[in-house]
Amino acid sequence: MQSAEPRTAIDQVAFGVWVDGVMVRVLPRVGLAIALAALVWWPLDRLVFRGTGGDLAAMDAFRFLVIGTLVPASLLLPRWTWARSNPTLIVGPLAALIVAGCGWLLAEAGNSEPLWFSFTYIAPLFGLHFVVPLRTRIGVEIALSAACGGAFLFHPSEAWIHPGAGACLSNLVFVTALATALGHVVYLALRSGFLLGRRLEEKQSALLVLTNNLEDRVLAQTRQLRALHGRAQETGAEQRQRIARDLHDGLGQQLASLRLLAGLGVDAGEEEARRLLAELDEQVGDIQRSLRRLLDALQPRLVEERGLVGAVRELLLDTERRWGLAFSLDAPGALDDLPDSHRTALYRVCQEALHNTVRHAAAGLVRVRLQLEVDRVVLEMSDDGRGMAPDRSGRGLEGIQQRAAELGGRASWQPAEPGTRLTFEVPR
Repeated sequence: MQSAEPRTAIDQVAFGVWVDGVMVRVLPRVGLAIALAALVWWPLDRLVFRGTGGDLAAMDAFRFLVIGTLVPASLLLPRWTWARSNPTLIVGPLAALIVAGCGWLLAEAGNSEPLWFSFTYIAPLFGLHFVVPLRTRIGVEIALSAACGGAFLFHPSEAWIHPGAGACLSNLVFVTALATALGHVVYLALRSGFLLGRRLEEKQSALLVLTNNLEDRVLAQTRQLRALHGRAQETGAEQRQRIARDLHDGLGQQLASLRLLAGLGVDAGEEEARRLLAELDEQVGDIQRSLRRLLDALQPRLVEERGLVGAVRELLLDTERRWGLAFSLDAPGALDDLPDSHRTALYRVCQEALHNTVRHAAAGLVRVRLQLEVDRVVLEMSDDGRGMAPDRSGRGLEGIQQRAAELGGRASWQPAEPGTRLTFEVPR
């Protein structure tokens, strides 16, 4: 019979403790039930064994023995601490005493064929009450059968010479083997059920831990998303205020100046008109540059005109011209097939990371790698500067994390040798 096997010594010990508990609960009930059955069936002896002489006296003595041993043992077993920890050591000797008494009294009865045939199969079945491994069970069954058969054979009456004794002893051997097999099947079934239940409890505990961890991660992600959402709202409000301020302070004043110059040019002479026209041209150029800055703030012009890779290269070249920061760029051309939201986010992250490198890193070289994978786009930027402090934070870093979260990706910073490496990845 296949069954679950103990994986560790702890499993075996736990099963042993559980078995002792089961036996402490079950054996007293079984003992009291047997004693009650012996008491209830006592009057039937007068009908079944009527006229057999010594058989009735032997049966009476046997029932006294069963009731006198099982009732006290059944009442004592649950209450005695040592007995609860060693139920087999208590019930085993009692069972051997009962079956030995049975064999002795059967020999005492003399013409005992009915009794002997009945009890030669009952004696080994006492061992079914014990939940023990196979080796122990074999010993228990042999001990019980030997106790019953030995008491019968060594009785002074020499009942063993009865013609039916040989057949009954053969029956005793057969029933002993059968009881051993049945008892081991019960043992394997109980052990399998216990171990499967233990595995289920372990799985449930592991699932509970995973559930709690998942809940914690969901709460943490929720808090992060709320923070990012709040930051996005703040950033949006700041951008709107900045654009409104640029429109008012820049374009508003320049348009007012244009209107004033146009009014002055109505009555101006030829020389004055030329001067006013030159000034108007300069003002229009300023307005165009202001508009370009505003539009670039909303949607990078370079990305639209030159594609993502070209825009990033132009950004790096401009940084090199202004700040002397050397660079290397590794990027596939297929990046221009990405959605506008992805191209804009990647460009802005490059822009912000370069800005932070120039301001804080004191670096001489920056490496940029744009990698297009099966299910994601990865931007890696590293420099050879002095590195970023572990507790460093700021609006620029929050903005990068916000852009990653908005696209379902993530951003992280790791120390490089030397400098810092930024990894920004978003799903395709």
